[in-house]
Amino acid sequence: MLKYLLVLFCMLTWAGNAFAQEAMVSGTLKLDTAIWTSKIYISSIPDFNLMYTSSHNLIIAEKAIDTTGQFTIEFPVSKQETLFRLHLVRKNDPVSTLIIGGNEENNVFFIAKDADKLNIQSNDTTRIIQQKDIKGSKANGELNTLFALLNNDTLNRELAKDSLITIAANSGSALVSLLAIQKTFGLNSEHKKRISNILDDLDKENPYGTRLFKEYNTSVNWAVYVLPALLLLVVVIVIVQQQVKKRSVLKIRLSLSQRETHIVQLILANKTNKEIAEELNIELSTVKTHINNIFSKLNLSNRKELVKYKQVFSN
Repeated sequence: MLKYLLVLFCMLTWAGNAFAQEAMVSGTLKLDTAIWTSKIYISSIPDFNLMYTSSHNLIIAEKAIDTTGQFTIEFPVSKQETLFRLHLVRKNDPVSTLIIGGNEENNVFFIAKDADKLNIQSNDTTRIIQQKDIKGSKANGELNTLFALLNNDTLNRELAKDSLITIAANSGSALVSLLAIQKTFGLNSEHKKRISNILDDLDKENPYGTRLFKEYNTSVNWAVYVLPALLLLVVVIVIVQQQVKKRSVLKIRLSLSQRETHIVQLILANKTNKEIAEELNIELSTVKTHINNIFSKLNLSNRKELVKYKQVFSN
């Protein structure tokens, strides 16, 4: 028993020191200070499913942007590749607000580890920040290529599947490979076989691949961590059994900003977009942007589907 407790202690110590290193992003942005706050934020994204989740809990660093648009921001990283999100905030918006799509999209993703030094230069005056602006490592070049593929609406669906798998097979970044696989869809048996072979060559302890390794039944060296995992699982079960419902509700509410939560409550009160705009004294287009963000975060298609969250946002 003492041996197992020692293993558990070592795991917890490793987790506490996982972000012992520093990385840095610097660059220049064409910032309209009449619209945007002169600050930049970095969030750590520990799971692909949290890529478009907006929460203060994910933000790990922030830094002021000077009057020339230049900034340098340092943040903690681990020795293993980690996915991060960099974003800006419009004035009067909460710091965790994400704008998804359109010329006002305010966030990009990047990969960092160890003492990486990355750079972002925005030269497009029509958009504040773009994914392709992130540079500084091969992994981020491959990540930008992956996003360019995912955002290509003109690409044939079958060709897109093959292209995603090709990126996964050829990438020098395990994180890019796993994200490419996670984005695949409508696969046949041959596609699945190729993916299984790719996953067999990746580290089975990579937390970004947990679901994928299980889904494709790739070989895992269970002996390395099964006993510590069981000990942790017992601790988690004891805690979660008493709080699962409360945390579930809290998680949904935290995924939205204060303004978005208010808009959800107004929608549930059967207010139209125009009525919401008038009540909040904002533009109708801004209301639509907030609603699109809400639907994206809650995985909804229309207002009717929002009814299932009525109890969550009732007070």
